[in-house]
Amino acid sequence: MKRYVLSSSLGVVVAAGLALTPMVTPVAAAASPQYKMEKKTIVLNGKTISQPYGFTYNNTTYMPIWYVEQGLTQLGITSSWKNNVWNLQVPSTMTVDKSNIQVGSGKISLEINGQLMHKVNGIAAVDPASGKATTFIPIWYTQQLLSRVGITAPWDGTTWTLNAPTKVTPPPALPANEVPVWQVLQQVESAFGISAKASGTSSYSDIATTDSHFAVVQTAISKHIYTPPSSTHSGAYDAMSVGGIDQVLWNAYGLTDASFEPGGAPFAWANDTGLNPSGVQTSDLLSPQELSEIVSNIAHHQTGFVKLDADTYQVEYPIRDEATATFNGDSAGGQPFFTSNQDVQNAIIQTYQFFDSIQVTNENGTWVLTMPSEGATSWFSYTTTLGQIQYERPGDTTWSTTDVLDSRDLGLAADDSIRVKLPTSSSISISMNQMLPDLGGTVVLGEIQVAVENGALSVQRIDISS
Repeated sequence: MKRYVLSSSLGVVVAAGLALTPMVTPVAAAASPQYKMEKKTIVLNGKTISQPYGFTYNNTTYMPIWYVEQGLTQLGITSSWKNNVWNLQVPSTMTVDKSNIQVGSGKISLEINGQLMHKVNGIAAVDPASGKATTFIPIWYTQQLLSRVGITAPWDGTTWTLNAPTKVTPPPALPANEVPVWQVLQQVESAFGISAKASGTSSYSDIATTDSHFAVVQTAISKHIYTPPSSTHSGAYDAMSVGGIDQVLWNAYGLTDASFEPGGAPFAWANDTGLNPSGVQTSDLLSPQELSEIVSNIAHHQTGFVKLDADTYQVEYPIRDEATATFNGDSAGGQPFFTSNQDVQNAIIQTYQFFDSIQVTNENGTWVLTMPSEGATSWFSYTTTLGQIQYERPGDTTWSTTDVLDSRDLGLAADDSIRVKLPTSSSISISMNQMLPDLGGTVVLGEIQVAVENGALSVQRIDISS
């Protein structure tokens, strides 16, 4: 049998043992150069299967790959050669990537299951293993061919390593009221503006490299948004739990220290910040409706508010990594503002609750903000703007004015509210603060800027970390 030899312009080669009449190409028809043969190694799934001779010509390594064809047979891939067509017939268990096919030009056709993938030219040379003239073709294209069925083929200059694709178990069919992991990751990546990109091959038994959802899952894993159950099981088609998506969101927001986040753990944090739908439990399997609500809640936090009706808006305090956004550097004279985790939790939960309780209404063209007074507590708000603040206390029939509105000066009860008229030409800034009598001062815990621009509400969180 003639040995069909492939070559690689990137490094090496793949050849298949096929009945073949030596073919002389335009390259070979030149001056019939002498090729320096050197022993190479072909490895399949970690096992050396052959050590054929190869050569380098015009910076391209060539080697006979009849032995590779024998190795591919072990994977259920058969080869045929007829009329300058080399066809790989792969089993139905392998998925063929048919995207972005660039055929090129040449007299030899490379096919998978009868579909043309590449055209290349060949070179005729004497194969030391057989002592006869054999046709060599550029193996780089063969590497591309194999990658389309999930076989990786790295080359280090002396060894060509073939790695078979992981056998993929067909995904389970989930009930209509459950959501697969890949769909959650897709929605989260979209919400955070993350582009899904795949590279390399899948090492998981439940999702193939050619799976349309592989890029989404691989991106989430590579960005540490999602941790798969194991090194061989991605969980892509498993049902996502409420606790699972809470952990994904925790990671997506880049939270670094649980002790500084509302609730102190992903599930409690997602409840305290209003990401989770009401009434869910951490072990509940996520439903499509709950996923939709969570994604909407993410958008509301990013915008800073949710529209309740035609004229009413609820502020949604934008989520940040509170360890750095709120508590970074919180100390005075070497003494921390908060001496226990419970003090930290009380402060950050109170901050979110305060801002999330603010409503803005359009009252016949006059925009009014209503916020809790925080009266008779250690908490207080501080409101500023360019010019004067117009405000109302409970029972007031006219607007009062002040340069700066400090809720401590109003003498209100804890359950009272303060109404503030939004200016038409500037924004107002509202900070949430806590009195620290032991330190003889106060600390800012959060701040937002609220404005109406061209009839549209704008809410932004202000950085207080510096």
